[in-house]
Amino acid sequence: LDDGGLVTVHLLDDVVVAHGCILWPMPFPAKRAHAHSGRPCVLIGTTAGSQADATMKRRLDHAGRGSTKEPRRMTPPPIEQWHQVVKSRDARALDELLAKDVVFVSPVVHTPQVGKAITAAYLHAAMQVLNNDSFRYLNEWFNADSAVLEFECTVEGILVNGIDMIRWDAQGKISHFKVMVRPLKAVNKLHEMMGRELQRATPH
Repeated sequence: LDDGGLVTVHLLDDVVVAHGCILWPMPFPAKRAHAHSGRPCVLIGTTAGSQADATMKRRLDHAGRGSTKEPRRMTPPPIEQWHQVVKSRDARALDELLAKDVVFVSPVVHTPQVGKAITAAYLHAAMQVLNNDSFRYLNEWFNADSAVLEFECTVEGILVNGIDMIRWDAQGKISHFKVMVRPLKAVNKLHEMMGRELQRATPH
């Protein structure tokens, strides 16, 4: 390369490979080589034997996949607000987030519960039972007007794994909230503790 000679290279996206050397487009403070493509390149390293093959394969595989990253999906505002409610346990904020005719589907009650008051009561009780120091959301999936949130916590030594399936209306109010829980031991424990919590919260 010192004498300005030409080197036959292979150009793939931004990666240029020539005789066991990895070349990248300028600018870099190093010696130039001229590829058949006419683009100025720079020699940034040399390898030999199987190491060269492995290095080139990694570079070419990477280039073939492309460097464009998927844009990060933003958390929908209703879910952001739900996370704040879970964190603060703010009853007023929960009430503001729920639609008037919201439907709540419990993992331990057969009949869907309809209305803001009963849904708020169930969700508040669930937060008292499940939302301890071990509670965390593991995964979240979003759609235009719905989300699925996977959670996990430990209650009285029992690992509880479940999902919140949430749908909201055009005003950003939660209109449907379904909770599913596994395993059976966790469902039974949740049934027992939710019953006590709801009874305690009901005025006599």
